[in-house]
Amino acid sequence: MKKKTNPQPQSASSRTKLPQIKATSAVHVASSSITSSSVGTILVKIRFFLFLISLATPVIYSTNTFFGYISERTWYINAVIELMFLTAIFSPHFFTSKLSKIQLSVLLFLSSLLLADIFGVDPIQSFFSGYSRMEGFILYLHLALYFFALARLPFSKKYWNVAFLLSVLMSILVVIKGYFSSTGWQPVDHRFIATIGNPSFLAGYLLLNLFLSIYLQTQFRTVSRLIKSILGVLVFIILLGGIYFTGTRSAIIGLAAGIIYIGFYIVWHRYSFSAYSLGRLALLLIFLITLFWVARTTPFLQKSPLLYRLTHYSGVNNTLTPRLVCWKIALKGIAERPLLGWGQETFSYGFARYYDPAILLSSDYSWYDRAHNALLDLGFSAGVIGLFAYLFLWITIARRLYSPNSWLTTHEKAVIGALFVAYFFFNLFNFDCLLTLQTIFIVFAFLDLNQSDQPLIQIKPTLLFLIRITVVALLTFIGIYSVYQPYHSLRLLDQQNKITDIQQRVDALEVIYRQATGRQLDMADNLVSLTLSVLQSNQPLPAKQFSYQRATALMEEQLAIHPAYTRLMTRLVALYVAGGEIDKAISLAKHINAIEGSKRPPALIQLGNAYLNKRDFPQALSSFEQAHQLFPSWEEPVLYKAFTYAIQQDTTQCFPILRTISTQTLSNRLGFVKQIYYQSGYPREFLTRLMATKHKDLYPPSVYVEWALSAFDLHDRTQTYNAINSYYYMYLIQRFTYAEIKQLLEETDRGIRPDRLTSMTEALAH
Repeated sequence: MKKKTNPQPQSASSRTKLPQIKATSAVHVASSSITSSSVGTILVKIRFFLFLISLATPVIYSTNTFFGYISERTWYINAVIELMFLTAIFSPHFFTSKLSKIQLSVLLFLSSLLLADIFGVDPIQSFFSGYSRMEGFILYLHLALYFFALARLPFSKKYWNVAFLLSVLMSILVVIKGYFSSTGWQPVDHRFIATIGNPSFLAGYLLLNLFLSIYLQTQFRTVSRLIKSILGVLVFIILLGGIYFTGTRSAIIGLAAGIIYIGFYIVWHRYSFSAYSLGRLALLLIFLITLFWVARTTPFLQKSPLLYRLTHYSGVNNTLTPRLVCWKIALKGIAERPLLGWGQETFSYGFARYYDPAILLSSDYSWYDRAHNALLDLGFSAGVIGLFAYLFLWITIARRLYSPNSWLTTHEKAVIGALFVAYFFFNLFNFDCLLTLQTIFIVFAFLDLNQSDQPLIQIKPTLLFLIRITVVALLTFIGIYSVYQPYHSLRLLDQQNKITDIQQRVDALEVIYRQATGRQLDMADNLVSLTLSVLQSNQPLPAKQFSYQRATALMEEQLAIHPAYTRLMTRLVALYVAGGEIDKAISLAKHINAIEGSKRPPALIQLGNAYLNKRDFPQALSSFEQAHQLFPSWEEPVLYKAFTYAIQQDTTQCFPILRTISTQTLSNRLGFVKQIYYQSGYPREFLTRLMATKHKDLYPPSVYVEWALSAFDLHDRTQTYNAINSYYYMYLIQRFTYAEIKQLLEETDRGIRPDRLTSMTEALAH
């Protein structure tokens, strides 16, 4: 078979030959030393340096700053991108080269987002987002600037290989640093978050860099194949290990899809589909399926919580059900606003409007702000127009990648195509984040390499000067809101956390609020959190009143800006209740249910709780019953009904209700159940309820610990013994001897509280 010869990419410096200038004197030599060519070379080096330091974004974070995993790295990369673009606009040919098809597609996509955000339901939220996400139009604008700074003046392939190598090295650093860091693991489920702060975000980032590492195996031809193979296997193991520790199933699906794609593509383009090649691919598929089956069915392997999570979707690992609910909500939102969608960062509006109570059975989250499917998220945010622009961009990318005139080899095409395939399958169950988007836009710019055949546009020097000055002014304006304000606000937030005087701290938060243009909602919410803690503390009454008044004023101001945002209203209702303004709370809670159509059970529970604080028991019971009827399988309203009767000391109604709740609800809401029994005036009935459960084998360790401690506090020796012995035979026997348990029981007889059960429980998890 005859091999094709691929044209080699040209560097930015070789795109246009400059006329040679003959030096006739020392003065002329000195004056001609600073030519457009030399200036261009310097700017290329500066831009490449900025490109390299932009790849350090994954290790820019703070565990102490407000949403430090998101906010710190976002203002950082925004600053680097703006400097890169500033350098690019003063480089020769940035404005004079015609736009490539990929560049036009990126502009089309960005324009569709701009229109969607302008005409969306909450333009401020759509443009600026919040500190918890730091996305919105501002992020995509910077990604576009990033792309154009790289694509309009492309680097040589050698430069790109260095950048890809650094990106892979950074991903390795993220894994190693995170693995040995106390903050690198989620405390609840012990999933790996490293320096990224979210296991799914980390998995997506590592997945893309894993394929970049495979791509690098086709580069650096001066390095021996043996050394590259050894290093490649080592990198693959490290990154795959990082993905495994995240427990992200969609990343495993994406990885498998990408590897299968590589095999199919290479076989198709090098050997055609013979029986032999098809057999090899079939063996690969059989191997992957067998590997999954062995991991799923082997008891020894299933003892690993992470491996169990990766191979099961039931119980607490069932994240598919809430995703399906969110997908349905997104589709309904697209049907209501099909053309331009709702605008970015507005999924919470649709989530409340099309709420499905089924999500309550499989999720602890009260709100979802994403559909957890990149295509549906985009369709909801930007409508059919935005979705079409996005798909058109990918079609343009695919045509560029698989063009017969492409300068990429078959193996390079296979790996980059596999990266895109893995990204697609991963995003079927996730939404984009900064790090995955950054990597994807980098690869887009890389594919736009070798576009030197684009003709030049003639622009007069005066007009070019005006264009550059205008762009500098716009970059300065953008930088104020995307870099300076976030950085300054985050520093002020760090400072106010150290203030001990409540009134001074509230004043400081209000100052930050006034400066945080576009992201004031987060600052107001921050003040609400502080106020709620102050109201429950032993702070002086004037401090409580001052904090409450300022928090309500700012939240009401935000409500005027976002008048249909029921998530904001829900927060304000909680503040009103805590501050004793029950009538305001009831009025706003009714307004929430009117907007949402009284179909979200948590909203009805909040209304009932407001009535409960007013001691309007009939209205409270009515609201709780309405919430229960919406979705009878969810037992939270039942607990609130029991609580209402407990406040009235009506045990004839309260206790029978509590006997009907499931063991799962009893375990999950143990603290609330205990509060209800204590509120009724019969705390020992709490112990009786725990003892009466037939399926104690369903109790998690936390229930046994609470059972034992509560029994001890109530001086019930029999129940204390029952709880500790039951705990031992259900769980502790795996790690401790009965002699240790006997010693613990003897200590309780001597009046020593069995708090050691807590440390024993922690030991079981390791």
